[in-house]
Amino acid sequence: MSSEDRPPRSRRIQPLWTMLLLAVLYGILLDEVGSLSASVLVDGLIGVLLGLFICSAPASAAVDLLYLDRHGWSRLGSDWADLAWVGLNLLVMIVGCFVTIVGAVRFVG
Repeated sequence: MSSEDRPPRSRRIQPLWTMLLLAVLYGILLDEVGSLSASVLVDGLIGVLLGLFICSAPASAAVDLLYLDRHGWSRLGSDWADLAWVGLNLLVMIVGCFVTIVGAVRFVG
């Protein structure tokens, strides 16, 4: 695939699916094992940092869409793939916020 056939960096979905997989693995690990380390503070720190990392990809895409791509809004929604990309970004952002909240609760609890 040549560079002109590849979607822009902000429109690729593979990193978004990877972030969702990380969140699911984190949830399964917490459910099965109960603790990732011997310290509750470290468990909370891992959760908060992972949640922020997961939220970083959709946040970066939103900033790119709002500020860097001047005509992004006019092209957005003209295709089902664009709507699916926006929906996936929203889903990843919600999951990332949930992971951050779980980590924060473990951090203070």
